Amino acid sequence: MMNILLFCDTDENGNITESLKGFRVIPNQQYQHFFYLQEDLNVLDYKVINNQLAKIPMPPQFVDIELTNNTVELLWDNVENEKEYQVYKNDQLLVVSDDNIHIDSEITEGSIYTYKIKTVSNENLISEFSESFVIEIPITEVDQQQS
Repeated sequence: MMNILLFCDTDENGNITESLKGFRVIPNQQYQHFFYLQEDLNVLDYKVINNQLAKIPMPPQFVDIELTNNTVELLWDNVENEKEYQVYKNDQLLVVSDDNIHIDSEITEGSIYTYKIKTVSNENLISEFSESFVIEIPITEVDQQQS
């Protein structure tokens, strides 16, 4: 099996800004980094951290969302190589969790909430947001008996 050669430049955040890859590549310019790859990869899915390629994590996907009397229970799939998850509610960071479940008890009847999540990898790379999940908290009707 032949190794694939990857030459690349990065910005100050490790994002690959320019790359050249192939089996027998001779660059006509100087690049900051050079890697041997065992398989082809999409360079947009990687960053260079401490002179090593690190895969940007995928965002998690919601598996289940349950609305109970006074809580919203969020459950999402586990993402490989994750250190933690950042859970957002209405575009504000709600909690950082190392588990793939969160129970939000700070909800109000008649309100609408939008939840989304980011994955943080062991290399501290952060994914894009997951797809948003919007939930409306219904107003509970109280039976009032008249005397």
